[in-house]
Amino acid sequence: MGLHGVATGGPEATHQLSDALIEQGFDARLVYFKWDDLREGLPAEFPAYTSFAPEYERYKVNLARSVPDQEGNVIVIPETLAMLAPAFRQAKVLVWWLSVDNAFGALSGLNLNWLRRPNVFHASQSIYAENFTKALGLNSLGMLSDYTIDLTEYATPLPMSERPKIVAFNARPDKVIADLPAIGEAIAELDPEIRCIAIAGMSRPEIAAVFAASRVYVDLGNFPGKDRMPREAASMGCAVIVSGEGGSHEMSFADETEFWDCTRDIVVAVNTYGGSFAAPGNERDTFNTEVRDVFTALQA
Repeated sequence: MGLHGVATGGPEATHQLSDALIEQGFDARLVYFKWDDLREGLPAEFPAYTSFAPEYERYKVNLARSVPDQEGNVIVIPETLAMLAPAFRQAKVLVWWLSVDNAFGALSGLNLNWLRRPNVFHASQSIYAENFTKALGLNSLGMLSDYTIDLTEYATPLPMSERPKIVAFNARPDKVIADLPAIGEAIAELDPEIRCIAIAGMSRPEIAAVFAASRVYVDLGNFPGKDRMPREAASMGCAVIVSGEGGSHEMSFADETEFWDCTRDIVVAVNTYGGSFAAPGNERDTFNTEVRDVFTALQA
């Protein structure tokens, strides 16, 4: 199931899963929904949504309008829809933990034993989520991550020697847990040549263009999972600084900082820029292997 019309990490991962399953010969169907569709529980049939965010046209998708509870079916739901697990008695359910922090609304009021039933399984996008599911005593099938796309199709990264002193910040107000204006002012005092760019509400090509010219990307968010933007920034040649919260610990290419005292770290990173920065390679190959392993286990 995928949230209709929303271009964010979770819906993209859902489309990547659809694409990988179809490529591997599975009969995969994707059901688009809006939150209002679930006000009275799981409907017998969803409205006929026929379009999605244009960013996802690259992925193979077979659309469906119902989620049949039948033996032999596997129903994949994100952790934000965990409250739907009790609706399925015959089909197997795979709860895909794309985050931890975003799941608590779905878990509120839900007896967790519904998530421990023999037909309910779990997979995790991040080690952060995997540790959480194990702490709850859930039946985990292991990792089912995602992958970043090649942003060079939108922008060509500047050579390291030609990059101006630009720092790109993740500035999504629902994610950032630091005082970015104060950090920007402190950076200007230490080095007036540094230019700070806030990334919020940008299209994918716009984000790619910022990463292509920046020396450093800073993400002082809560990291409900293994977020995409630090990986995308690294793949475009940016040094990466993260908050050290949640799933950010899994990004071996990133430097962690205390978000209340990170100004000097940022200035040093800008002025010592020149190394080689790249997100972990073969993310798509890893994901395809995880898809095969998880869904082979579900067929057993």
